[in-house]
Amino acid sequence: MISKEGKTAMMHTNRSDNSHIPSGQTDADVSVAAASRTPGVPEHREAGTSSTITSQGKTPIPASPWRRAMVASSVLFAISSFTLIVTPPIVMGTSIRNQALTSAVSPYGLTATSGSASGGWLLPVSFQDVEVRDSQGQITCRMGELRSTKGLLSYFTDGGDLGELTFVQPEVEIHVGDDGTWPVYSSVIPSNSRCEFRIEDGKFLMTVPWRDIPIVELENLNIQGRVQPDAAGERFLTIDPCALLEKQPLSEEHAKQNLALIAPILSQSTRIRGTASVWMDEYRISLDSTKGPVSPFPIRGRAEFHSLEAELREEWAKQIVQLTGQVAKTSLPNQITVAQDTAVIFEVKESGIFHEGMVFLLPEIASDLRAESRGTIGLDESLDLTLDVKIPEIVAQKNPLLSMLEQIVREPIAVRVLGTVSQPRLALPPGLDVLSELSRRVAPESHTEEPAPLPNAIFDLIQSGSQSDKEEVRKDLPGSILGLIRSISEEKKKSPKNK
Repeated sequence: MISKEGKTAMMHTNRSDNSHIPSGQTDADVSVAAASRTPGVPEHREAGTSSTITSQGKTPIPASPWRRAMVASSVLFAISSFTLIVTPPIVMGTSIRNQALTSAVSPYGLTATSGSASGGWLLPVSFQDVEVRDSQGQITCRMGELRSTKGLLSYFTDGGDLGELTFVQPEVEIHVGDDGTWPVYSSVIPSNSRCEFRIEDGKFLMTVPWRDIPIVELENLNIQGRVQPDAAGERFLTIDPCALLEKQPLSEEHAKQNLALIAPILSQSTRIRGTASVWMDEYRISLDSTKGPVSPFPIRGRAEFHSLEAELREEWAKQIVQLTGQVAKTSLPNQITVAQDTAVIFEVKESGIFHEGMVFLLPEIASDLRAESRGTIGLDESLDLTLDVKIPEIVAQKNPLLSMLEQIVREPIAVRVLGTVSQPRLALPPGLDVLSELSRRVAPESHTEEPAPLPNAIFDLIQSGSQSDKEEVRKDLPGSILGLIRSISEEKKKSPKNK
């Protein structure tokens, strides 16, 4: 028989055992579910139930959202750290570095490659054994190293500012086309890059198809410049004034290249001795032109001949003899010199190299017999020059003939130099003959482009010689004599024998 206290305890136990039974289920339902449960397999929580009972009869604690976020963040941080660590070696050690270089020069139709590279996100980037080319093969640049002052991270965050770039021992070759055309470029892709740059121990060569050696070959170049936008936002490449040659000893090589382009007398000289310096003026060119190909010209500078002695080649010596030998009554020796520190201005253009101010002396004739050249030498070695030959002054004389000579030599005689470097040809300017030039100088007040009719010229001569004022005779007679000579020459041209 069960006591009153025992019954009470059993009832309490039954309530506890059935407390997990959802509303609407009977003890029999629970017994059937328990009998169908596979031993050792946790019970699956049905939808709508508030908790899950495990095989041990315990309810698990739900996972915290903060805990899941911390796990995801840790994984993401690990992946990012790994990426940050391995990206610089991947970029520097694979062909990706060449893609990065090419992207910097591709706006100008160029491609670039490098043999190796180094640097990091914060460590300055540098490329070794760099080569840059254009698609036409007219521009080639090789350099030992390209150094920057910035790491990879700065190139992503500084908005096109490349910092300072140093080109170590670059060798630039410009190849003029078979038709004499210079290479040109166009900005095919917009770019906002800007930088300061330095060239250390550079070399520059320019070649033409018809010459075995470069027409320009410069070494030991140290240049500074920048790529910066102007006030309107247009980017310009600027190269600071720099020395191309500094007190360079002159030799036979300069008769074939370099200085021969801005002092063409050297191309007709041998046994060259002396020293010279060459400077380039500030150079500035737009990099953002939208009007098609951009010409790299003009390039301006000056040369200074500290000293120069040479001998003229036979071709030029013979022709200058014809010009000056008749006046000086002597043949022309081949010795030439230049005045100390003679300055020559030059300008490189599409048509060739223009110069002016090259003064050379012919001391074996007279100490003050000099010639000054100006004009253009084409890349095909064609000549279009003017020589202003200054004859030594003659002391004023009362003799009419000597007085005429005195008036003739007051101004330089202008002589054209045409032909080519190998076959120069001297000639008077177009539309000018010797008699007309002499007439203009001796009697400018009575000079006419067309000579007077022969009868008039004879009358003028008689009138000039019959004047009572001897000073007027001395002044007018030489011009009248030349006027008569011109008229006679013109009559000969009109005669039937010359038709």
